[in-house]
Amino acid sequence: MTPLELRGKLNEVYVLDMRPEFMFEQGHIKGSRNIPYHLLSKRFQEIPRDNKIVVVDYLGRPSYIPQGWFLKYKGYKDVMMLKGGFAAWEKEGLPLEK
Repeated sequence: MTPLELRGKLNEVYVLDMRPEFMFEQGHIKGSRNIPYHLLSKRFQEIPRDNKIVVVDYLGRPSYIPQGWFLKYKGYKDVMMLKGGFAAWEKEGLPLEK
């Protein structure tokens, strides 16, 4: 999903920001929830199962794909990445929350 597509669907999806906590606190996508990637296996139950999930890291790197697979293995059906990550969101000049 591209940043512009996500902007139009913020009320329809669960945005999972997997960046470190300090980066999330500096600015994040409105309504997103922060679970740093290294804590996902301990905190995945916090993620609602009936939502589409958009995973956000800083650059949209393929290294985060395993986290998506992990969520699918745990029963989450609709999991996707934010193309270009948080950096692409910022580059588009889209709003941030602090």
